[in-house]
Amino acid sequence: MNILLLSRENETEDKKYKISDPIRINHISNILNKNPSDSIKAGILNESLGKFKIVHLDPRCILGKYVKIIVPKRRTPSLSLFSAVQRPPTVEKILHLAGTWGIESIEFYATDLSRNEYLTSPIWKSENFRVELRLGMEQGWNVFEPSVSLGFSIPSAKERIVSKAKFYDVLPDFSGSLFYLDRKGDTLESLLSTRTNIPDAGFLLGPEPGWSKKERKRFRELGASPIKVSSAILRSENALAFLLAQWELILKSKGIGK
Repeated sequence: MNILLLSRENETEDKKYKISDPIRINHISNILNKNPSDSIKAGILNESLGKFKIVHLDPRCILGKYVKIIVPKRRTPSLSLFSAVQRPPTVEKILHLAGTWGIESIEFYATDLSRNEYLTSPIWKSENFRVELRLGMEQGWNVFEPSVSLGFSIPSAKERIVSKAKFYDVLPDFSGSLFYLDRKGDTLESLLSTRTNIPDAGFLLGPEPGWSKKERKRFRELGASPIKVSSAILRSENALAFLLAQWELILKSKGIGK
């Protein structure tokens, strides 16, 4: 935890903020060794960065005052992620990375080679993926929460058929540049080396078995460019980490963004 992320839901009637999550209370009390009158670096969800001054601390709650210091800006150009359904532990890592780095939005879709049994995982519940996002945000000093949407319905115990949308249904409406991860593609650097202005970007992250031939063909028809982030075979969450690092370096080399 590099910042304590607060939201308006934590605000009390007297304009203080109350922390009741046992994990955060333990971290602040026993890992950071904070006491009443101490301050912690903090942020308000989707608003500002500042500090949180502890007024009261006990094993059940922490009460404090928040002081705004700066109003940060979202990353520009924005980065949207269109991900295939992944293994639940992989989804957790992807959400954590998205929160840490400050991805604009994430959409999950069932692809030709996705495994339907992953759709029954509790990770797809909004309260669960929000936990992972916010853990990442606290790690990365990022107060802007990525939006998350699902291109499928979560099946109930009695359902066998799951309603699924496809990437193809939403990609034509995306206004930025599209790229899909593929080991046979070009590097991001080679594709963007001659561009002076970098538009908002959407990246398609496939399942670990990869894309089907039909999907690759459809992506090309939609104008998406294949890119590779490594010559090695990477797990999905590692491929995303490589991608974010390379994207950030390219923007920095052009004097763009943060």
